[in-house]
Amino acid sequence: MRPLFAATAIPSPGGLPWWLWLALAGLLGALYYVAECAWWPFAPCRKCEGRGKFQPKERRVWRRCRRCKGSGTRLRFGRRIWNRFAKVRRAAS
Repeated sequence: MRPLFAATAIPSPGGLPWWLWLALAGLLGALYYVAECAWWPFAPCRKCEGRGKFQPKERRVWRRCRRCKGSGTRLRFGRRIWNRFAKVRRAAS
């Protein structure tokens, strides 16, 4: 008869280590973000929450958002990097 806790010290023969699972999850997350930047380059503006206008707290008048210039969208950070690399690549050729 085997003791109950003897198998806990021995790693499972077919399983992957935890750090490899973590690296795989990070890689999948990065690939998802790259695909998201390629298909949806714009995200809602953080200041006006995608409305293109906002109402200051002390006034009743709606103002056009200065950050997004009234469009309600902003360019994602990943897409900004993507555009920069594309610009450098075009200039090199």
